[in-house]
This record gives sequence, C-alpha cells and structure tokens, in this order.
Amino acid sequence: MQQSPLLKEFCEMFSRLRVYQISDQNLKIMTMNQLLDSFEDNELRTVLTKEVFDELYEIVTCKKLSMKNLILLLKHMGYCKALRGLRISGFKKSALSNCFSELIENDEKNGKIKLDLCECYCLLYDYGVGYVPHKICVPCPMKVAINKEESEKAQKDVEDALLALSSIGHFVV
Repeated sequence: MQQSPLLKEFCEMFSRLRVYQISDQNLKIMTMNQLLDSFEDNELRTVLTKEVFDELYEIVTCKKLSMKNLILLLKHMGYCKALRGLRISGFKKSALSNCFSELIENDEKNGKIKLDLCECYCLLYDYGVGYVPHKICVPCPMKVAINKEESEKAQKDVEDALLALSSIGHFVV
C-alpha cells in the first residue's frame, strides 16, 4: 500500500522522536498534530496502533520524550479519533495503557497531570474503561466540565473534558 506524503512525513517524524532534543520536541509534536488533522480515516488508523503506543511507552520510559510532550501528542490523537468516531483497540492493548492505568490509580494528587492522563485514557481507550480507572477518570474531567469560569482557556479545558467524558460508553468490571 502506497503511503500518502502526509503519512510518510508523520512516520518519519515519529521515528525520529527519540533523537530530537527535548527543546525541539514540542515544535515537532505540534507539526505532527497538524498532520494528524489532515489524515484520512485509514491513515489515522495506521497511526493508532498498539505498536505505535508501545513505541511511545518505550520512548517515555527511556526519558527520550517528556510526559508533557507525550500528553500533547496523545490528547490530539485521541481528539482526532473521537471526532471521527473511530473504534480502535490499539491503545487498550498497549503497555502505555497499562502504565496510564497504574498512574491514574496510584497518583494521590488531583492536578493537571492527572486530568491530562484521564483525558488521554478516555479518548484513546475503546470498548469501555476498566473499573478502577473509570471511578477516577469520570470524576476528574467532570470537575473541569462543571467549571463556570468564562475565560477562553477554561472553556477549552471544559470542551476537552466533555469530549473525554463522551468517549466513555460503558465500563468493564
């Protein structure tokens, strides 16, 4: 199968994620996110695979990618997936999903990082959410969704939280 120029560019950037300097990663990920927006459904499916999520897990655990940049990429992947209504099980089967589940379950803090982890988990995990993450992943974005602050940043956070919550169909006990 012939890769489109956009998919080829994304794959090249993805394969180089571990060699980019941390300072350059943010800019590269922003470019990758723009490419994701331009993908056809089949191209997006090519990117949202277990292998890609496992590779991201490896890159993060080797400290070649910051958690902030990982979340920036994953939230956008999940956002694109959710807006197109795609059902993809790549994240659910990945080591990254297990890592996120443990981080969500064991993190005592209830800050921005936990909210970001919950949103990524909800947007990317298909066919229900496991019980423990579910009991945390629903209240966390729910607190943001009921925010009545009217700033543009707060409204964007509310929209992200609502999209994450809308991605949860049911949960598995």
